[in-house]
Amino acid sequence: MTDNILTSSLGEVEFSSNVRWYGTYVSYPQVYNCLLINNPNMIFLRHNHNDYPILGVDAYAHLVVRYLIGEIPIPTSEEMTSANQKQALYEMQFPYARYYMDSNYRHAWDNTTLVIPVSAVDSDCIDHDNDTAEIGEERALKSSEIWEALKGEYEKYDFRIIAHIMQQANYPLSIGTYEALNETGETLYDYGYQTYYDRAHVNPDDSSWRTFRDTQKAHKYRSLYTGTPAVCLPKRWIDINESKEDVLELIRLRQQQQQQDKNDETTTTTKFVGQQQQPIATTSQ
Repeated sequence: MTDNILTSSLGEVEFSSNVRWYGTYVSYPQVYNCLLINNPNMIFLRHNHNDYPILGVDAYAHLVVRYLIGEIPIPTSEEMTSANQKQALYEMQFPYARYYMDSNYRHAWDNTTLVIPVSAVDSDCIDHDNDTAEIGEERALKSSEIWEALKGEYEKYDFRIIAHIMQQANYPLSIGTYEALNETGETLYDYGYQTYYDRAHVNPDDSSWRTFRDTQKAHKYRSLYTGTPAVCLPKRWIDINESKEDVLELIRLRQQQQQQDKNDETTTTTKFVGQQQQPIATTSQ
């Protein structure tokens, strides 16, 4: 296993004699890219991935169509089996995946006190709301923060798999390649992480009614195609119905947000013309 943030604490953990497929994005070793390996005429349009099931299914649907019309040759059963095995072995390099696949690794992780500095992970994984350390002070990561960091690392790999499927499928949206995500892919990953955070960190004082849909950070989510931001709901999600008043209020909020965005795009710059300083209003397009 390649070195990772747990290596210094766990060392080299011997593989279990009974490693499971569960925990990998392969999940079903008898299926490769929706094709049943021993009978590729049988197709299962399913989604192996976590954050964007509809997007994943749609990408796989495009790929399946290319198989069906002969634009992509169907691999041999040996090639499909080998590809699934190579992917699973690669995924065992991720501590988050190996935790579920390998009982030896899971036992070592659960029974070891992990001492890992906060500087070892991305700051997004840090529980800043409950962080008592001084700014710039080094401290050990909490177990929940370690879990979040390693889960996030593995989920970014998930997006790389989807990006690869999109490339094979000639999908109209590109989020990058198997090697790296592009800006759109990084944005999708960030949205996925933020939605998870909104689900997992509902204020206990509001938990009797607040859902992830009641987030106060809706403006952070924008359409990948138009850039149009989401708007916060006008009332509790559980209280919204399809009445004319609720629909009109949502439209009003959307228009208000769009106008605010338009105003934000207008900036005033100062240019020097000769010896005179003249403010010139410019609108960025």
